Amino acid sequence: MNGEIIRLSVVDSTNIYTSKMLSQSGMIEWTTVVADHQTGGKGQRGRKWESKIGDNLLCSTLLKPTHLKSEQHFFISMVASIAAQSTLLQFGLRSKIKWPNDILVEGKKLAGILIENQISKGHLDSSIVGFGLNVNQPEFSTYPWEATSMINLLGVETDLDQVLETYRRELEIAYELTFRPFDELYTRYSSSLYGLSSELTFFQGNKKVQGRLSNVDASGRLVLNINGSLVAFASGEIRLARTSSG
Repeated sequence: MNGEIIRLSVVDSTNIYTSKMLSQSGMIEWTTVVADHQTGGKGQRGRKWESKIGDNLLCSTLLKPTHLKSEQHFFISMVASIAAQSTLLQFGLRSKIKWPNDILVEGKKLAGILIENQISKGHLDSSIVGFGLNVNQPEFSTYPWEATSMINLLGVETDLDQVLETYRRELEIAYELTFRPFDELYTRYSSSLYGLSSELTFFQGNKKVQGRLSNVDASGRLVLNINGSLVAFASGEIRLARTSSG
C-alpha cells in the first residue's frame, strides 16, 4: 500500500475532495483522505451523514481497479463492506451488511459506505471508497435508521488512528479478493447479509413489497423470493422498512 494519508480538519465531503484532487492533479492509488468534520457528508441516495466533530472516522480511499469490467462495479461495494466487517471484528464487534452497503450491529447502523466509480472503455478507471464509522459519538438524532457507535457497544473510547490503520489494512486484504475467482468474494459478502433467508418488508416508492431475501446477484441487485418467484431490485429501487428484522 503506497498511498499517503491526507488529513483535513474540515471538508465538504472526503469523496468530493478526493474526486477533485484526482481530476485536477492526479492522485496515487491507496491515498486516503480523512477529515475531522464534513459539512456536506452524505450517504446513499444523497442522505445526510450526521457526525459530531472529531468523534468518528470519516474517510475516502482511492482505488484504481482497472482489471474490473464496468459491469463488475459492485465488486468494490462488496470489498468495502467486507473490509468494514473485518475492521469491526478486530475490535470484537460482529456485524451484518444491510444491502447495499450499510453496516449494522445489533440491528443498528454503525457504518456506511459510499462508492463513486469512474468508467473508461468498459472498465473501472477509479473507485472512491467513502467510509463513515461511528466511533466515539454516543448520541444521534437524524438517521432514518436507528444508529449506534463503537463507544456505545464497547463502553470505552477507541483511538481513531488505530481504527483508520486497521481499516486500511483490511481494505487492502479484501481488495485482493477481486483478483481471485468471484465465488470467494461473493460468498463472503452474501453470507453476511442482514436478513438473509428471512421474510422482510421493503418499500418501492409508497408500495409495500414483502419477500424472502434470497441473495444479491453479481451486478449488485437484491433478489427477493416473492410468492415463489425470484425478483431482482437495483439499488435505489426499494428500501428496507425500519420494522424489518433479520
